[in-house]
Amino acid sequence: MYKSFLALLLNCAPLYFTLVCGKCPPDDPSQVIEYVAIPEDQYDRNFSSISDIGKRPLGFDRAVWYYNNPDENPCVKITGASQRRIEIMFETHPSSRLCVKDQDSQTQCSDAGTGSFYDCRKSTQDTLYFEFFCNQGEEYDVRFWYRLVLGDLPADDPEDMWCEDRDQESPANLLRLEPDFPIQDATTPSPDTALTLCPTSLLVFALSGLACLALVRL
Repeated sequence: MYKSFLALLLNCAPLYFTLVCGKCPPDDPSQVIEYVAIPEDQYDRNFSSISDIGKRPLGFDRAVWYYNNPDENPCVKITGASQRRIEIMFETHPSSRLCVKDQDSQTQCSDAGTGSFYDCRKSTQDTLYFEFFCNQGEEYDVRFWYRLVLGDLPADDPEDMWCEDRDQESPANLLRLEPDFPIQDATTPSPDTALTLCPTSLLVFALSGLACLALVRL
């Protein structure tokens, strides 16, 4: 019975993994997403919804992982990475466990509670491919923002400290109140109002005291 179970497990394992991981790079080059970086001094710092097609908040691009369709796992290509660090960031909508795998089969995943991920690593090749996929049974499509940033060349970063100075701000951090959003502050009485209220309060207090004395005498 044990051998039968083991044989069944081995036979099903390839099927299981085909439901999770696709092939990156795929056989069809047209399915590869050529990553287009935006210079950091040109980042859009306005908040954008994940539904806003064409928006690139903080240089992030958007993609979709389609449920139960591994052949369409986003496969992103970036070139010019030789001898550089590469920063990888993404955040999911809704918050989900999303994984990213490179062509060396190094896989890392976000926390399902936040859906956010950050990594800054040494590049192993000049051309890198990253596949994005979910592997914990999400039964819905997962939309996400992602960004790839190449670090400085060794001549400009001799101490290899580029990753240490990076800002991990993500598109969700741009969600703030609009400048014209009405905010009601607690009203503080002006000095003139306070002076007007004080005598009135004293008069009411005095009249109340006299009324109490009259009742006691009765």
